[in-house]
Formats: sequence, structure tokens, C-alpha cells
Amino acid sequence: MVAIILECAAAIRAYLDVAPHRDDADAYLFQACINGKPGHPMDRSTLAYLFQWYAEKAARDVRAFPHMSRATMNTAAYEAGATGEDIQRTVGHSSITTNRRV
Repeated sequence: MVAIILECAAAIRAYLDVAPHRDDADAYLFQACINGKPGHPMDRSTLAYLFQWYAEKAARDVRAFPHMSRATMNTAAYEAGATGEDIQRTVGHSSITTNRRV
């Protein structure tokens, strides 16, 4: 399970409403299209490229990568009052000290 904000959940729901794999509970959420056919898992480099591409569309001169969103979520949760243990459980860290370093 991954913790996400409501706006992100709504965007994923809208994406799945039109995605060709919307009825397949075992499908990868984001799929690569190879030769025009979806259904292939997206590799890390493609995900990182798309993440950066959309970040640049949202704001000029920004450097972004997928793991940055995880750190941002941790910080936002902490600032909203989540305990270190809650954050640890959500992100799957084995030690609470990992959260404190972030």
C-alpha cells in the first residue's frame, strides 16, 4: 500500500477510467506501450524520464525524480502531525531512524 493525497487518488482514478487495463486488477498501474500495445511494465528509466518531463511542464527549471515525491510525502505527513511510527509504517522503513535522516 502507498499513501497518496486525495488529488493524486482522483488523478489515478481518472486515468484508470480510460486506461485499457482498467478492469485487470493484476495489471501494472502504469504500462509501457511497445509497438502500440500496452501491457508491459514500465522500466525505471522511462518512469524517471516521464516524471522529469511532467515536472518541467508544471514548473520551469525544476529537477525532479520519483523518490523525491516519497520524501515530500514524508515531510508533509510529519508537518501535518503524523508520528514517526506512522510514517515508518506507511513507507515501509524497518527502522525509525531512517525517517529521522530524511
